[in-house]
Amino acid sequence: MAYTKAAGGKLEGGIGKFLEPVTAELIEATGAKDGDLIFFGADDRKIVNKVLGQVRSKLGDLLGLKDPKKLAFAWITDFPMYEIDEKTGKIDFAHNPFSMPKGGLEAFNKENPLEIESNQYDVTLNGFEILSGSIRNHDPELMVKAFEIVGYGEEEVKRRFGGLYNAFQYGAPPHGGWAIGIDRMFMVFTEEPNIRDVYAFPTAANGEDLMMNAPSEAYPEDLQVLGIEISDKGDLVVNQIRELIDGSGAEYKFMEHEPVRTSEQAAKIRGTKVSEGAKALVLKSLEYAGKYIMVVIPADKQLDLEKVEKVLGEKFDVAPAEEVESYTGVQMGGVPPFGRLLKLEVYFDKQMWEKEMSAFNCGRKDRSIYMKTSDLIKLVQPNKIAEEYTK
Repeated sequence: MAYTKAAGGKLEGGIGKFLEPVTAELIEATGAKDGDLIFFGADDRKIVNKVLGQVRSKLGDLLGLKDPKKLAFAWITDFPMYEIDEKTGKIDFAHNPFSMPKGGLEAFNKENPLEIESNQYDVTLNGFEILSGSIRNHDPELMVKAFEIVGYGEEEVKRRFGGLYNAFQYGAPPHGGWAIGIDRMFMVFTEEPNIRDVYAFPTAANGEDLMMNAPSEAYPEDLQVLGIEISDKGDLVVNQIRELIDGSGAEYKFMEHEPVRTSEQAAKIRGTKVSEGAKALVLKSLEYAGKYIMVVIPADKQLDLEKVEKVLGEKFDVAPAEEVESYTGVQMGGVPPFGRLLKLEVYFDKQMWEKEMSAFNCGRKDRSIYMKTSDLIKLVQPNKIAEEYTK
């Protein structure tokens, strides 16, 4: 940021010597008197306004120019409806996409959408925003027109904002409102420099609410209600399996280790036998699109797809890694034998019943569990028993 100093009708210091041709005009435009500093910003208008605004506010504090006992309110209006997104370079809504443009439908006749203003307003108190609101765009035709400028057609508007769009079809009167920042108002009233000091229950610097223990783990049933699905469920599955085993009272050993790719590598790093490994395989139906099942076999055995077909009466093949990860949310190599947690029918090879102990990855390639096979089978509850699926 550049600066210069007014002195005797001239500009001294900083970049003053480069401004001699326009010195008189600058002094007149700024009203600078002897001893006054003039600061300059050269960048995008938004950035310059923000930086110089912060300098102005800080100087007001340092020079004692602010009166903390005075409540100075100001209305901020004439907000632009659109702006250019700095990341995409495309036109986008500047703030509230559902606010009414000034001038209604005629506003969209302007050649430059950036000249369209919206019926939005803020109220500031001593330089802090304490209220923000707008007049709602309650006309469905105007609503579609407003979104067309940013690239959304009518069908996309219906898909994304169908509730609002359909409601306006029945007619809605002009309406608007605002939201008041009570905490910010009390910060100014009490002359506190930090808004956190007036919160009843402020969050930590990382956004954590220590009183409510938030954010905390979201359980699958909660995510399902919200229509949210986690693409990589590895950690979630690990926690679910451990909670399930803990709740049963079964004994087990939980291991964290380097990622493993083969049964032999896994046995070596776990300190177990390869034959103790429980290999969970995800199979895809060759007869019904989108159908997947799980077959669990000893890690030292090979799957026999013909036996699977004979027992289940349906043709299957081993699902590709990308399909396994897409369907289960768990990376290949980390899939556990708990098929039901992954919404899969699960079948155990009969040789699994003959094993005393079982070791398996439990949702991640670098997390394993070692436990009694009898306890594992009780928790998994496979669909069929005493069937052979291996060569």
